[in-house]
Amino acid sequence: RWIKQRRKNAEYYRKFLSGLSGAVQCPPEESYEYCAYHLFVIQVDRRDELQAYLLKNGIDTKIHYPIPIHLQKCAAGLGYKRGDFPVIEKQSQKILSIPVFQTLTQNQLDLVIEKITRFYQ
Repeated sequence: RWIKQRRKNAEYYRKFLSGLSGAVQCPPEESYEYCAYHLFVIQVDRRDELQAYLLKNGIDTKIHYPIPIHLQKCAAGLGYKRGDFPVIEKQSQKILSIPVFQTLTQNQLDLVIEKITRFYQ
């Protein structure tokens, strides 16, 4: 039941956030996937500004994995350096987890969408 509601919330976000002038990229879901949406991680332009704006408007967000794994101290022994994985390094500057938990109300989902939309207008 929880996963079903999280999936519904994710689809709602995808429906209303995906068209924001390329400023917001929602995670795709392929037909062969069945994601539980423990997190709903969007990629956005001006991530830190958006995060501050959302917090000011009562919406908590998180940046999960702000440092790519290959650049963390625990992976230092592997010998990777900045530039070895440019895609994930770029993504780490854009990722933002927005609320997706199963107890969100329709009004709360709409508020998140409204504030993100307003930020990019």
